[in-house]
Order: sequence, then C-alpha cells, then structure tokens
Amino acid sequence: MNYLYNLLFLFTVGLMCSTSAIAHINGISGQSQTGCTGAACHVVAANAATSVTMIGATGTITVAQGAQRNFSAFVAHATQQAAGINISVKNGAGANAGAFEAGTGLQLLNGELTHVAPQPMTGTPRGVAFNFVWTAPFVPGTYTLRAAGNAVNNSGNPVGDVWNFMAPITIIVPGVQVTAPNGNEQWCRGSSRNITWTSSGIAFVNIDVSTDNGGSWLNVATKLPATPATYPWQIPVGYVPSGGYLIRVSDNADANTSDQSNASFYILPTPTITEHPTMDSVCVGQPKHSA
Repeated sequence: MNYLYNLLFLFTVGLMCSTSAIAHINGISGQSQTGCTGAACHVVAANAATSVTMIGATGTITVAQGAQRNFSAFVAHATQQAAGINISVKNGAGANAGAFEAGTGLQLLNGELTHVAPQPMTGTPRGVAFNFVWTAPFVPGTYTLRAAGNAVNNSGNPVGDVWNFMAPITIIVPGVQVTAPNGNEQWCRGSSRNITWTSSGIAFVNIDVSTDNGGSWLNVATKLPATPATYPWQIPVGYVPSGGYLIRVSDNADANTSDQSNASFYILPTPTITEHPTMDSVCVGQPKHSA
C-alpha cells in the first residue's frame, strides 16, 4: 500500500512540475522586474548568455505627455530556438503607467506585455524582436521600462532554458502641475502666499496670473528654478476683489508645457480695522460687562 501511495505522490508531483513547466508557454506577467525566480518558472538565476535589449533606447529617454513611441525589444541567444518576454512600464509606486499596443507575437496581460507563444529566433545575431507601441500618461513624472526575456529550446520543460533581464530604461514624461492655488482658495490682496507646483524634466518655470478666468494673463515671475517648487507671491494691493483668478506655471523652455489652477480662486479685500479694542481690567472671578 505504501508503495502505491509513493507512486501516486511521485505521479502528482511530476504532473505539477510538468504543468508548471508549460504554464507560461502562452505568456506571463509580473516577471519583468523580479525575473523568473518562482518554482513554476524556468532556471532560477539570470544568465548573460541571453541578452535583452531595447533597440535604439538606453539609459534615460523623454516622451511627451500623451505621445506615442515605438519600441522594439530584442531577445538574443547564440543557440536557442525561440524566446518569450515580459515587458512593463511602472511608476515610482510600482503601478502600471501609460498604455501598451501589442505588436506581432505579443499580448496584453495584467497591464503588461508578454508573448502569445515562444517566437522563433533567426538571423545573426540569433534573436527575435518584439515590437510594441507605448503611449505616455498625461501625468508628468519618472517611469521605468523593464523587460525580462527567456531563450528556450522548445523542449516543453524548463531544462536548458536561459533567461535574463534588460537594463532598466528611465522614461521622463516632462510636465508641470499646479498644486496651489488650485481652486476656491480665498487669499487677501496685499498678503504673501506660496504658489506651489510639481514638475518633471523641467529646469526653469514661468508663473503667470489671470484676473479674468483665463481670458488674459500677466507675468508674475520668469525663469524660476523648477525646484524647490514654491514661490512666495506678494499679492498686489491693487487687485480687484473677485473669484475669477487663476495661476499658470509653464516650462521656461517650452510654453506649451504648462498647467493652471483646476478652478478659479478668490482675491479678497484686506480687512480694515475701524475701531481698536479698549484697554481695561477686571478682578479675577468678577464679571465684566461691555458698555
């Protein structure tokens, strides 16, 4: 009986391993940063015999907000038959960023790209290109493009497969966002208030103000360092009190890269004290009645 149980156990383990070995023939996500390190994956360690590169893109690149860029990821190995890949673009918090359009041999999976099946390697150097389009988000910031590729021998099991990472590529989506005043604030003329913003890929900014809900703009400051992202604004005493004020912050080198308050804010008149309080005294515990 024990012999039968042992056979059954070995058969079950063998079936699980076999299933794990072929589970990702049709693609996998979540591996572009960690690599193929799980029990259901291929060999544990990355291997330099496989190279993963992004043709024409290395280090740091810039993509405008909402712009599309074509990419071609290339997985190469001197002797293997085919390759698969997992590609992602993440923000600093690890969330997917932008939008992918899958090319031939690729598919979308959990917001990332992966192969639909191992793609044959050809040519010299021996490899396969995975082409795709990425659309940048409309939120300025710094994002990271990653990929992990696996060169396989098409044996149906992980033995002999060789994977590796691509060197991460930093994508800067330049832009600026006004954070204050951003709508419905009530600021007094003659007072000093901080105009604040966030930016990415910008060295210097200009600040403008509109007194008529964006109908026209007046310059407040020019060529300020983008960081620290704050400017102490002395609000002119001559401004007419109203609720139609907006602030705009723009790239000093590209006026088209700009942002303004999400909604108008108020400039109020400076309060005037017409009567000062009268000095008086009262004994502890005794009531004081106003005249």
